[in-house]
Amino acid sequence: MLFRKAFLLSVLIGLNHVLFAQNESNIWFLGNGIGLNFSDQPPEILENAPQPMARYGSIADSLGNLVLYCDHNTVWNANHEIVLNGTGLNGSRFGPKYILRKPGQSHLYYIIQLNSAHDSQNNGVLYSLIDIKAGEGRGEVIKKNEVIYNRLHGFFDISGNCEGSYWLVGEHDTNTQSGIDTDRILAFKIDENGIASEPVISMPTYMGNSSNYKFSPKGDKIFFSYSAVPEPDLAVVADFNTTTGGISNLRSVGECCASAEFSPSGRYLYTLRLSAAGVSVHQIDLEATVPMPRLVAGLFDTFISSMQLAPDGKIYALINGTERMFVIKNPNDPFEELQHSDSLNLAFQNSISGIPFLPTFPSHLLYDGELRPDAGPDVEICSGESVRLGVPKPEISNYEWSPAIHLDNPNSASPLFSWENPTDSSVVFMFEVSSCQKDLVKVTVHPSPRPEIAGPASVCPGVDSVLYVSNPEGLENEWSQSGGSLISENAGDSILINWGGTNPNAHVRLQSRNAYGCISDEVLLPVRINVELQTQTPMGAEDICKNQAHELLYQVYPSHGSQYHWGAKGGTISYGENGNRIIVNWKPDQEEWLLWVQEESITRDTVCFGVSDTLRINLFQDSLQVMIHNVSLDSANESEAIIKYEVLNASAEAPNPAVLSYQPGHADNWMPLYSFIAEDLSSDHLHEGLQSHETIYRYILESVNGCEEEVISQMHNTILLNGFFDERLEEIQLTWNPYENWENGVKAYHIYRRLDGESQYSVYFEANGDIHGINIPDLTDGLEHQYRIKAISYDGDKFSWSNIIGFSFDHPLTIPNVFTPNGDGINDFFEVVNLHLYPENELVVINRWGKEVFRQYQYDNSWDGDGLSHGVYYYQLNVPALEQTYQGWLKVEKE
Repeated sequence: MLFRKAFLLSVLIGLNHVLFAQNESNIWFLGNGIGLNFSDQPPEILENAPQPMARYGSIADSLGNLVLYCDHNTVWNANHEIVLNGTGLNGSRFGPKYILRKPGQSHLYYIIQLNSAHDSQNNGVLYSLIDIKAGEGRGEVIKKNEVIYNRLHGFFDISGNCEGSYWLVGEHDTNTQSGIDTDRILAFKIDENGIASEPVISMPTYMGNSSNYKFSPKGDKIFFSYSAVPEPDLAVVADFNTTTGGISNLRSVGECCASAEFSPSGRYLYTLRLSAAGVSVHQIDLEATVPMPRLVAGLFDTFISSMQLAPDGKIYALINGTERMFVIKNPNDPFEELQHSDSLNLAFQNSISGIPFLPTFPSHLLYDGELRPDAGPDVEICSGESVRLGVPKPEISNYEWSPAIHLDNPNSASPLFSWENPTDSSVVFMFEVSSCQKDLVKVTVHPSPRPEIAGPASVCPGVDSVLYVSNPEGLENEWSQSGGSLISENAGDSILINWGGTNPNAHVRLQSRNAYGCISDEVLLPVRINVELQTQTPMGAEDICKNQAHELLYQVYPSHGSQYHWGAKGGTISYGENGNRIIVNWKPDQEEWLLWVQEESITRDTVCFGVSDTLRINLFQDSLQVMIHNVSLDSANESEAIIKYEVLNASAEAPNPAVLSYQPGHADNWMPLYSFIAEDLSSDHLHEGLQSHETIYRYILESVNGCEEEVISQMHNTILLNGFFDERLEEIQLTWNPYENWENGVKAYHIYRRLDGESQYSVYFEANGDIHGINIPDLTDGLEHQYRIKAISYDGDKFSWSNIIGFSFDHPLTIPNVFTPNGDGINDFFEVVNLHLYPENELVVINRWGKEVFRQYQYDNSWDGDGLSHGVYYYQLNVPALEQTYQGWLKVEKE
């Protein structure tokens, strides 16, 4: 078993997750040209850092390489170039600056900070958005100084969670909310949709203004201080719900302090208190029954204002006016074991206007608790071996290994991996273990050799120089035998053996080692030494395609001095009839195909003879079928065709691809449309973007069967409907191409029509399957005519729709001046020609004195002048669809 340690870039981790990885907080800029790089231990002091004294924000990638940094006004890239549009940030010089990647994006980053006028009247939280790929890789600020909210008291803090989003938490600057008597704590969610415009509001207790917000690295706790008049200001720790953003369960941890910081595990809280005597640092065990501050260090002769957890798990603070930093070396340890110093030398006189501040980072980047997984070192093993991944830890419920294959427990911190590698090459698995954070391990499973011994298993007593060969070649081999003597080295790809007298228990033994150091199981070939030979059954192809039954090799392992005589039925031996290797041509038209061999061996004092078992050959014809059952334009979208196809009798052992091809119009070539592995199925495929008004589309399905023979379906086609209006005959003439290759042909073509505003098509005419055109004289049935064809198969379960064609007609109204309602059946009604096409109408008739004698809404040509005398009348016909009112006179003749 081989082990090696590798450093892997986590390229497999999706960008939709906020990665809990310390390396993103590795670069700290402190001003005066000094910075720290926590990629090394102790941290490397950088001397090419920004000069201006300000509070900086920065972000690195998962390997600790710088990506972006900023002060209150300017954004720089990793090459220390100002990004495009990268000045004019309206930030506070000494306020915190958080740089975080936008969830779901690999190249967009937020900068979130206080605004420059951070006072009681104007204390907003702003964000800017940077695209690091823009500007030909230089980066660009694409949004600037956007307001998240504008009434903040004190500082805010940010943490990520396991769900891939962040929470920004701070207080609303209202001191107390009128009518509720408590301040409000706001939590803004930041996810793939951006920064929420509406916060989650918590009011966990009666309190005034709060400040000094600080998340635990795990994100499940939050520290802040608040005014509790008339009591002194209090420092509290509360629970934070990383799913909902709610704050609850406040616990007091003493009086107010200048700032606080959590240990990497989140168990211990460190508070910084200021007094006239100096500075003191205290530790609070948050798991204690009564959390009480315990003095770690105090009475500094200089000023410290804030502490910051670092990627190396230590807590740092700048000591103002000196070249030193205060360091808590092991903040995860209990009080009795704490170590601290102020010996980290920065080699510059640090002073940021008397207020020394360190960079700030989303707290989750610094988490180092029990949920932090360790996938362990990369591993190389041989097939069938087992190895334990990860590092044993107290089992907790949220370890998750992915993929969960070949592991005894994918929810364990240290599962057992085992797998038999069936291949002849190494197989690599990448496993990811996650429990908020993620880690990767690469497991390489090398193949174990699986050698075979090629050589005769039945030999004549006393036969010399019998060859045995290892398959495959190129392995490191160790040979042994029983019942004879080796006359060659016992290593290498082959050996020669002189066999002794009759022996039923003789054998050849082989064990092999490959280039990976993997050792095979022992391979044993029993060898029968007897005058009655058990000649080997011929080796060679047994299941053969009829079209490939020629020039086929058959053989047995040779035994030194043996002579062979072959026999065949259903075929002819074309080469090697007296050797151990022959070539056979089988005859496909026979009913039985058999092959056998006789062997004779003569040694110094023995004659041996044997006949092999008969090898039975199976000649067959591959029965793969590919069929297209139906092709139709989609009834709802004529630019798409649906092709229904089927594959039958596909080979599961040697599947071949099938290709659905099409030919538009009169093109000469077939073009591939869709390919898949041929297996028994019945399915359909959608062909989009067709010019169905102009072109007939033809389709075939092709494949190759297990005998390497091409198999092609019959061609099926779409129906192209054409039509024109014959003005001379005043009729529509429709023609269409026949649908081809249904098993029993086309039974009928149904002509569907839709007129004017009808919601659906209805059958207008049914034509026999051998008719491919009709004339339509009924033009005045509508103004707008649409037609399509539906071909129907004889079995009735298949159909094919054509394209749609349409015609528009202008059928003018013809209004008569005279009608004769005398009962002779001729011109008895006042009939307006084509009025049925405009059912929304109204007819009004008045006499010569202006009196209305007839009115009908939706006039239907049924007025016969009933009750009126012979004479002249006047009409008004209002037709809204034509936006016209017709007026005129009409004469009623009853004589």
